[in-house]
Amino acid sequence: MIVYTSIYGGYDPLRPHPHHPDVKAWLCYTDDPTLTCPGWETIVEPARYAHPRLSAKWRKCHPPESDRSLWIDGSVQLADPAYIEVVGGLLDTADMAFVPHPDRDNIRDEAAASLAIAASKYGGLDVHGQVDRYEARKGPERGLWASTTFGRNHTTAVLQMGAAWMAHCDLLTYQDQLSLPVLIDDYGLTVATIPGNLTNSPWFRWCGHHRRD
Repeated sequence: MIVYTSIYGGYDPLRPHPHHPDVKAWLCYTDDPTLTCPGWETIVEPARYAHPRLSAKWRKCHPPESDRSLWIDGSVQLADPAYIEVVGGLLDTADMAFVPHPDRDNIRDEAAASLAIAASKYGGLDVHGQVDRYEARKGPERGLWASTTFGRNHTTAVLQMGAAWMAHCDLLTYQDQLSLPVLIDDYGLTVATIPGNLTNSPWFRWCGHHRRD
């Protein structure tokens, strides 16, 4: 298991984490060579996009080489190393493991909430148009995952889905929770549910995104 994160554009500190013997490496991909924290290996990669959200999502969608990985967003503080074992156990029987969304269960409601609750983050993005495209092609999509932290086995299908996920973020909107359930279905992936949710987990704390300056 590799645990990794991606932090770009001056957002979020690199947060300390507990040790776990099953983790081969803790990797942070960033455009900031001064971003360091004990226990993390910082890997400097130039931003691929002008927008820092897209630059961070590129590495989120394209994991480092390994058999499996655990993504931890820069807004997450991992508190209990047992989380590694929980996710690893779920990946023994599923392609990916996600935390369910704490408030909604479909992408149509998520699109509306994205504009209403996080206008500064998603304002100007055609999130409703994106959902319209999905529904015209496949019908309404049910289910909604929080992709702030998730595990995956690096199978061919999972890696192909990740590349497609980034393409949707780039060409449509970077609200990646809208495209995620559609692409999971497109690629026929199995998903295990991580207990708890983003705002109520026994293993990690969601801190929200903040600029470091």
